[in-house]
Amino acid sequence: MRWPTSHKIRRFVAVLLGLGVIGSASGIAYARLTDLPDDAAFRYQGRVVTERLLDDRVQVLSALYGVQRPSSGKDAEEFDRDAAKSMAVSLVLENAATERDIVISDKTAQDQLDKLIDAQLTGGREAFVEFLSSQGISEQDVLDEIKRQMATSKLVEKVTTDVPTVADDEVRAAYQDHRDRMVTPEARLLLNIVVASRT
Repeated sequence: MRWPTSHKIRRFVAVLLGLGVIGSASGIAYARLTDLPDDAAFRYQGRVVTERLLDDRVQVLSALYGVQRPSSGKDAEEFDRDAAKSMAVSLVLENAATERDIVISDKTAQDQLDKLIDAQLTGGREAFVEFLSSQGISEQDVLDEIKRQMATSKLVEKVTTDVPTVADDEVRAAYQDHRDRMVTPEARLLLNIVVASRT
């Protein structure tokens, strides 16, 4: 029996679950902007998400999608901000799905995972369990992600049902009409260093 590499399993899960993120993050308060507990990453609709919960979420994303946090410096700070925003948007989507009575049952998620493992993963369930163990995440983490992605998919389907189809030529025309807002203008970074003398 050939055992799959972690990279193959990550790609398998990423392809199957997708990474669509939509929605509005209104009502989100970040720790650096408001008076929140020291261990808080952000607050959304009265719920405080701690740095520990955010770290746990990043660990799951790292295992499933290969997301890696930079070791230090400005890149690490930017990554932390983006991770908090991503989780906040995820909560916004969960709330929107709940408001529209979109619920993915545990059985539906488990059936989907079992189907995917049997059809596409070399080594089957044993390889999958071994991978989860090596990454420090649980099968429930994966099921939660499946439920999250399935709910988001149903949400998108529900809110876009009545949206008329747009033809390719209409998209091109709209782009040309609003190109100045859709293209990042050319920019240069200039540094002016002043010293006391040339020597």
